[in-house]
Amino acid sequence: MKKPIVALLCLLGCLPLVLSGCREKEVLPVYQVPAEVEPYVQQFLREAQSRGHDIRITNLKVEWADADPAGRCGICHHATSNPSHQKRITLFRNCWDPATAEAREALVFHELGHCILNRLEHKIDRLSNGVYASVMNPSDIAVYERCIYDITGNLECDKRNRRNYYVDELFDENTPEPDWAK
Repeated sequence: MKKPIVALLCLLGCLPLVLSGCREKEVLPVYQVPAEVEPYVQQFLREAQSRGHDIRITNLKVEWADADPAGRCGICHHATSNPSHQKRITLFRNCWDPATAEAREALVFHELGHCILNRLEHKIDRLSNGVYASVMNPSDIAVYERCIYDITGNLECDKRNRRNYYVDELFDENTPEPDWAK
């Protein structure tokens, strides 16, 4: 008679351990952003705040890789839409290293758009002048960069005047087309 009671008590004692193994483990927030990327994350937060968005980033990991075989400059890894899950961004050195400060900012803003603003899809729309309508486009991180070498006298080479529009559109997809695009 004692053996079944002991077995039952043992089973009841182990039940919480068994059940806890089935639950999703709580992951503590981790914030690991390389020093050369951190100023762009902080600028993203300032831009959000100046547009009325109260965003806090406490669970983000940014990592480096050499090059992406698919030709991408960055990837936001979406494991789940649960906000408590780790947001992870991979940036590729072959894009980052030669990029201007403006292109680096656009790349970080683009990936934070995916990871933090939940803009999961790329936006392929074009403005009237044919340029991408969003920094969330799939292939151009130079949408508002400065000229490096303007040997042609092309006035379109310096695109820094476009930055405000692209940052506005990042935080509000209904931003109207700017005058420079008409």
